[in-house]
Amino acid sequence: MTGAQIITKFINMVDDELDEDYMYQLMNDAKDEIETDNAWEQTKTSTSITASSTALPTRFNVDILLTDGSSKYTKIKKEDKDVRSYDVYTYYLDINGDTIEIINYNSATLTLYYTATSADLISTTSWSFPARFHSILPYKMAQLYYASDAGEKSRAWDGRWEKYYTQKWNSMIAWDNRLKSKNRMPLNYGKSPTQI
Repeated sequence: MTGAQIITKFINMVDDELDEDYMYQLMNDAKDEIETDNAWEQTKTSTSITASSTALPTRFNVDILLTDGSSKYTKIKKEDKDVRSYDVYTYYLDINGDTIEIINYNSATLTLYYTATSADLISTTSWSFPARFHSILPYKMAQLYYASDAGEKSRAWDGRWEKYYTQKWNSMIAWDNRLKSKNRMPLNYGKSPTQI
């Protein structure tokens, strides 16, 4: 579904046409809440780190792993940086400064794996998640709208929608768990003809 199609579904659900900018803000708020409520495989990405202090990537959400390809770096709390100043293979996030800080950086190229929120949706773009999950966005929008609307509850939120939202959420979680379990499974290789 495109952003415009999601807005149309939302308008039909709440039976109320709102300011267009407000509806797009609701849609992107709903998208961001869903994306940050779980470490989705869909939102995982990576970037290279080549300095002791590097700006966090655009739309950074949560760090997963920092590695130089052979060693896994340990994350520490920012407030421990002074007492751990002699450690190696260690890093911390300076969220206020929007940087990742490597303690005793050794000039290696590092890879940061992390989750990121997707770009804001507009009328002509579609959410990065599979199309079968796009219908969760109008339900989440309706939840957010009801929470911000001081009007009559029946105009904004129907309790039956909670059931549909929960079903779609559970379906997304099951899909994500399948992806995660496939990633954790060791590969079993059969014997090649030369090994027989």
